[in-house]
Amino acid sequence: MKTSQAILFVLVVAIVIGLWSWLPAWLFVLVMVAAAYAVVKAQGRGVEPALPSYDQDPLPIAPEFPDELAKCRHFMALANWDAARDVLQRIAYGILQQPQEVQDSFKALMTEFAAADPLVSGVTQAVLPVVRAQPGILQTELYKHAPGVGVEQMRYALYFLEQLRVIERKKSGRSYKVYEARPVIEA
Repeated sequence: MKTSQAILFVLVVAIVIGLWSWLPAWLFVLVMVAAAYAVVKAQGRGVEPALPSYDQDPLPIAPEFPDELAKCRHFMALANWDAARDVLQRIAYGILQQPQEVQDSFKALMTEFAAADPLVSGVTQAVLPVVRAQPGILQTELYKHAPGVGVEQMRYALYFLEQLRVIERKKSGRSYKVYEARPVIEA
């Protein structure tokens, strides 16, 4: 898309949104033009987006999931991590009927996603200092150290922090004791 086409498209969208909004249309136009200009300027400099490219599936999953993976890539390109995470979670519920090889591939894909997921980064920043200060703290106790993050989101983040070797978890009753991962020493 040419620069003039991109700006014209953004102007039209901004005006339409502005008509149905409580904000004046001129404010939408100003913001959208600035955003379009920044995008076009970045493309002209060859600046790549900060997100990884998911134009092709990093791992083959199963023929049943190509549409879902396309949705996930779309949401990631829009930086809508919650929607992308929801799509992957729906796939995860159906993956248990797949062969172990497909399950392992999907787990690797999810781990790659979690490494880039801002939710996981935020949980890391919130809980890692607590884990360092209180080695062996119960996972359920960590939930209160990340305000605004739900229990299911915390379970997801802590599971993948373990997969990413940031923390270690050891089963303890109905919860886990959480430790900072020991560095792997290669011989």
